[in-house]
Amino acid sequence: MLGYLQSTSAFFSNLDYLFTMGMVCSFLCGLTSCDSADPSLLSAPDVPQLSVDQVHRGAFLGVWGSDNIQGTEKIWFVGGEVLNANESHSLIATYHPNTKSIDSLDQGVLQLEHEQVGGVLWWVWGSQSGQIWAAGEQGTLLKSEQSQEANTWSQETLLLEDSLKEKLVIWGIWGTERTLPNGELFTQVWAVGGSVRRGGPKGVLLKRNRQGEWIRLQNEILPIESADDPLKGGNLYKLWGNQTELWLVGEGSLTLKANLQVNENGIDLVDWQNVSIESERPELLFTVTGPLSKDKSAYKKSAWLVGGYAQGKAWYWQDQVWNELALPQVPSLNGVALGQELILASGHQGLLMAWPHDIGSEQSARIHQQWVRGAESMTLHSIWSSSKGEFWIVGGDLTTMQSGVIITPQAWQGHTSTLQIQAW
Repeated sequence: MLGYLQSTSAFFSNLDYLFTMGMVCSFLCGLTSCDSADPSLLSAPDVPQLSVDQVHRGAFLGVWGSDNIQGTEKIWFVGGEVLNANESHSLIATYHPNTKSIDSLDQGVLQLEHEQVGGVLWWVWGSQSGQIWAAGEQGTLLKSEQSQEANTWSQETLLLEDSLKEKLVIWGIWGTERTLPNGELFTQVWAVGGSVRRGGPKGVLLKRNRQGEWIRLQNEILPIESADDPLKGGNLYKLWGNQTELWLVGEGSLTLKANLQVNENGIDLVDWQNVSIESERPELLFTVTGPLSKDKSAYKKSAWLVGGYAQGKAWYWQDQVWNELALPQVPSLNGVALGQELILASGHQGLLMAWPHDIGSEQSARIHQQWVRGAESMTLHSIWSSSKGEFWIVGGDLTTMQSGVIITPQAWQGHTSTLQIQAW
């Protein structure tokens, strides 16, 4: 993400990407269950390269999975590829970990579920009832109703001026499935974004209404753009929530919190607070997440966020304040996810970091880091953790968007104790 803010690509002349990816041909052992030493790297010559329908395509920026949609575990990968200076494609690929009857899956082949001309996709989220959303550049918002009969994706309506929509990047999407007072099971979804293009929108918070339309929410606490001041405003990168509150994070050390208010029509955001982190200089905050469990009392630290401008940073929310975790000096972090035993973070230059849930702010000796061999110029962008505590990590070459990487929690041949690095 930091590279996205610092350099210019051939296709998106006003959008920024950074880092190229080296080919990775080894896999990382033991990180999903490590308690002590850093995991070691071993050779994996027999592991097939991962591909999308037999072709190596694009890079993936977002990953999300369900342990039980229509009775089948399924994982979605979203991203895209830049073909030339005038054309790019958004890509959505899937993998069924429990499907053994399809030979191509055993060969490390993802199934291409959707492709369209347009900007790449940055994030994906879904509900347990089978509704999946993906979002990305040019204000793209896609939805799929997953079933055993059909897995089609459709473009949803964004109620925003075309001049702003074309420059809008939606970096994050999240929702919650709740029972309303009338007994209806309802899924409420929000998205955040902004732009690095001149005249683009800033501090964008979107909400999906009952008609499937996305509207921009206005609130004085949001860092929106100003027609009179081109320097005003800041980007929002990610959001995450639980049963009672929603967090938004972005530029300038900004973290905003709102309470969820359930009513007959859905869920509203109320009682906004600015609880930005304290730092010597403004920080870029990329991703926020929290426990999978609905029981917050099981976790003393109810939320984690990562980012950093000059170097990687991590903070946790405890006792109504953001506390910084004393990390070693590492590049900026992009992704973070909570597993059953560990918290895993990822970032630039092939960096993976892990630490236990009960870590304190000054317990840096309990932080384990791993530089994925051969990936010194690769960005590991996003992580998803299943309910089993297994981590899936995606990233790739964010300069060309023509090559990518997926780190899986198990080898394609069934080994369960490894993180499997697959690259093309």
